Amino acid sequence: ALAEAIEVGDQEGELSVAETNLLRRELDFGRTVLGQVMVPWPRVERLHVHADFDEALRRLAASSHSRFPVCRADGAVVGVLHSKDLLPYLDQPLSNVLQVLSHRRTPAPLRLQVDVALDDALRLMRGARCSLAVAVDDAGRPVGVVAMEDLVEELVGEIVDESDAGVVRERLLVDGRRTLADLADEGVALDGEPDLTVADFLAGALPEPPTPGAVWREGALVLTVEALDADGRVDEVRVEWWLSSREARR
Repeated sequence: ALAEAIEVGDQEGELSVAETNLLRRELDFGRTVLGQVMVPWPRVERLHVHADFDEALRRLAASSHSRFPVCRADGAVVGVLHSKDLLPYLDQPLSNVLQVLSHRRTPAPLRLQVDVALDDALRLMRGARCSLAVAVDDAGRPVGVVAMEDLVEELVGEIVDESDAGVVRERLLVDGRRTLADLADEGVALDGEPDLTVADFLAGALPEPPTPGAVWREGALVLTVEALDADGRVDEVRVEWWLSSREARR
């Protein structure tokens, strides 16, 4: 019923494009499980519990991530090392990562089942005051990690901070009956009459009749046809564009 209400509000113009996308994200959030958004374990940067201090410092300094899971030889995760955990020991380095975890009294990592819903995962991570959780399978083996930021981005879209790259992707999912004026309200400028629909714009701009997956590009702006209606008209469009991190923070 809520999904239908969102679609009706979108089609009849009672909701803005941004409001529609936020409500869709909230609706999808409870339907999505951790395994769909986590970083798979083979791609996770991690440290052995007996890695020496210099190695940990070097690995963290070279990485785009500020937190590494710390594992025993059998693969079990015993903690999460944050780059700031090393700062107090730069003048008198400890011998290995295990000593850092012990001195910092780092709590055991939060383990979440890979099939837990995202809204439950967010509640559990907030309750544990945990910024990085380990996803585990039924046998308790680590299969991935998820950061609090990953969960929040599922709700509100991409988060830009000072450590992000120089450009960031913005994206919207738009009903084909929306007008160019609606997109302009969201900061997406397309060349055409304000009351022209997105569907009609793409029908005229694409070299072939629109099909799912068809892409129109202009500079940093990309429109992708997601779906057609029963009459073959563009029903849903993914709108993506890139802007500088400075612009995104305004």
